[in-house]
Amino acid sequence: MIPLPMQTTIYPAEHPAKFSDPLIPVMAEMVQPATRILDPFGGTGKVYLLQNHLPYQAEISALEIEPEWCAYDERITCGDILSPPWGPNSFDAIVTSPTYGNRMADHFKASN
Repeated sequence: MIPLPMQTTIYPAEHPAKFSDPLIPVMAEMVQPATRILDPFGGTGKVYLLQNHLPYQAEISALEIEPEWCAYDERITCGDILSPPWGPNSFDAIVTSPTYGNRMADHFKASN
């Protein structure tokens, strides 16, 4: 097997729900043998680092609603997951940062 070149990207430390680096190889193992992978809340595109841990070439896509985060990587598609630019069954696997769900609670005020 010929190793693929490592992809590198600089990611801002201030992103509120970034992937934890130790999760990247774990997720890569979990999605195999998927060849079309989507991060529906793509942030700054750290999902593209999955390729560094896959033994084959995959098509990895990221969708992000906030333009300021899309600007970190030209591969990120700006848009809303409620109206994705892809049709049904376009992906074999979907991954996202486990901390994303916690961000949804930031502005939620529970009442007793």
